Amino acid sequence: MEFNWRGAVDRNCEILCTIAGRLIVMAGIQAGRTADTLPRFLYLRILALLRPAEFAARRLIAMAACKLVMITVRPVTERRRPPRNSVILGLEPRTHSGDAATASKTENEEPSSVIAGVLRLGGVNPRVNHEDGVRNKTPRKAADTPQPAFVLFDPFKPFAEPWLTEAEIAALDNPSDGVFVPASRPNEPVDARALGRRIRALANALDDLDGQALRLARWRARRAAGSGRPIRFSPFRPGFPPGWRKRPKTEIEEVLKECNYLGLEAWNTS
Repeated sequence: MEFNWRGAVDRNCEILCTIAGRLIVMAGIQAGRTADTLPRFLYLRILALLRPAEFAARRLIAMAACKLVMITVRPVTERRRPPRNSVILGLEPRTHSGDAATASKTENEEPSSVIAGVLRLGGVNPRVNHEDGVRNKTPRKAADTPQPAFVLFDPFKPFAEPWLTEAEIAALDNPSDGVFVPASRPNEPVDARALGRRIRALANALDDLDGQALRLARWRARRAAGSGRPIRFSPFRPGFPPGWRKRPKTEIEEVLKECNYLGLEAWNTS
């Protein structure tokens, strides 16, 4: 029996959308605006939830790119002129039930009420497809502010030196040198503009999961042809992602463990 990749993607995407909506409320993102500063304790609490959600979303996108996207490369002899992109991307027909008409109807439907409701609640409206605007003869309004793009590749692990430098050793006897920063107060305001952009990028990526899957599949096709940038073997970094637990206790830990296993399985078997 073949594994239901579409069901796994939809189930985990719904959970991540709920978590993204929770982050939107915690960060105070309302009506398209983000709080400039947040208390340090709240900033760290949001970051502890945001980082595992980002890693889980990248693995969810990899699952959709490997199992729900069909890639066809045209032979050189069939081309009349050099196209801008030789890779034809589209949703795999077998991932939708019914005939072609039913499949096209499913693709043009609006996001689910759970996802759209959560994102609209926090002031992040789902993206409008340009083809839908042309089809409905309605002009597409330009966004007031550019939407942040979601990073499809895991950041590399920071490997700091495991020993103290000579200046740090000398500063142990003289605390007034300023080498070691004293502990900050929990209520100290911290700049949260970058954190708000990351939350928006995560929410937009989950709302446009098929588009993000096409982005990753396009990069994978270019890398297979020898021209992919960045030059990496996979979008995942070695080891377990931050927040991974062998025995998960929270919702984000459970979805991260499942997405990590399924994402690696989909990437290695495709």
